[in-house]
Amino acid sequence: MAKNKKLKGLLRKPEKIVKTGKPLKNNKIIKDGDKATLSELSALIDTPSSTTINTPPVIDKNTLSRSDANTLVSEEAVRRRIDVERREDVKQAKLDEMERRKLFKEIIQLKKDEFQLSLKKEYPAFVGQKQIKDGDETVLKKGIEQRKQELDNAETKLKDAVVDRLEREQQRKKQEKSLTVNKVTTNQTFFEGEVKKEYDQKLVRNPEIENKTEIELIQQQVKELEKNLDRKIIPYRDMMETSDGVVFIKDKITSKS
Repeated sequence: MAKNKKLKGLLRKPEKIVKTGKPLKNNKIIKDGDKATLSELSALIDTPSSTTINTPPVIDKNTLSRSDANTLVSEEAVRRRIDVERREDVKQAKLDEMERRKLFKEIIQLKKDEFQLSLKKEYPAFVGQKQIKDGDETVLKKGIEQRKQELDNAETKLKDAVVDRLEREQQRKKQEKSLTVNKVTTNQTFFEGEVKKEYDQKLVRNPEIENKTEIELIQQQVKELEKNLDRKIIPYRDMMETSDGVVFIKDKITSKS
């Protein structure tokens, strides 16, 4: 239970300081519960399991003692139940991924709406009433804040579900390891991979967790782009220096060009 709680804390977004200005970079509070070393993360998500082999042996019931034969039958029922539960969790994980993509589109739309509201507030004479009519700003701002909270809750729910699936998988592996005759010979790591992926994404979106400098962040971005493009970044073509720092000209980047 303690592991479950710690993992959920690791995957959730860092808290923000909303009402007191911006005393921290990007207005985020980075706590100990937001970060973990590789060894700490592995200790939380990895479950000891039987040795993995490529081809599971076929057990001949006729070669077993009566006791072992009875155990084989009862353990087969356990393994089939575990297999059904595992398939259901994998199915739900795929459904959650579809929901996550839908959520991402809603977050993008929310940011667009926030941007339009910001333009209306800062440059009312310039933007006019094409997107937002005069007097609607307060209602729209309230609606945006409500949507933001709903999206945050939905995102947290999806992240918590990843941890809950891993916890169930850890229990299944313990059951499989306790089998004495119908032993497990494969090692399922799908659910552990889910958690690692979520935490890696959190680190990318919140570089403050690792206390990276601006230069280190740029180097990280370059490395990720080069990996995606399968080629080296060309400074004068792919990036430019502005008053706000180095900016990647993503719309001019084409793969394998």
